[in-house]
Amino acid sequence: YDCSCLGFECRLNYELTSACNAYNCSFSVSSLYNHNASYTVSCFNCEYIFGCISLRNHQKYQILNKQYSKEDYEKLRERIVEHMSETGEWGEFFPMNLSPFEYNRSMANDHMPLEREAALELGAKWFDGEQEHGSSDESVKCVDCHNDYLLVSQELRFYDRMKLPRPKLCWACRLKRLINSRERRVLFDRDCSKCSTNVKSPIDQTRMEAVYCQDCYREAVY
Repeated sequence: YDCSCLGFECRLNYELTSACNAYNCSFSVSSLYNHNASYTVSCFNCEYIFGCISLRNHQKYQILNKQYSKEDYEKLRERIVEHMSETGEWGEFFPMNLSPFEYNRSMANDHMPLEREAALELGAKWFDGEQEHGSSDESVKCVDCHNDYLLVSQELRFYDRMKLPRPKLCWACRLKRLINSRERRVLFDRDCSKCSTNVKSPIDQTRMEAVYCQDCYREAVY
């Protein structure tokens, strides 16, 4: 439940990002072939681990990457969960204030844009300074936002070698156009274009594309 980028053979998992063959795992990122793991990052082929990062090769009964006996692991894990329950941390994914990235310079802001105050209220960091640039041979004004941006020397050499035109947009405006060209991560209620059955689709009712329900799609394809 509430998992993204999941793969095959996943069972009894909750709030995971990028997992496969995971069993009874929760609040973890990149959990592959793990069993009974919580609050882990990039751990593979392990079981009975808690708060660990980058464990491999069938490690078990570890908390914060420290080895325990089965009995001590179970006792300490119970104490940690009890403490996290009292502080309101247990049952939630990694909090936003642990992220090393500022919200307005992360992909989160591309898909769920927030104003500075709203992001700070959630515990996120915010970047208030100017964008950093490397050394450059050329300064250019963006035709969209009209801010100056720099083309680094490696970039200029690449354009010349590949016979490509110089970009007229800064990288932030280029990224914004790319994000806006994608379907929004929202599902709309609309009617099947063939039988009028109600379906959910990222394409809303006002657009021209044909959207079929599952039965009509199978009939058309097969």
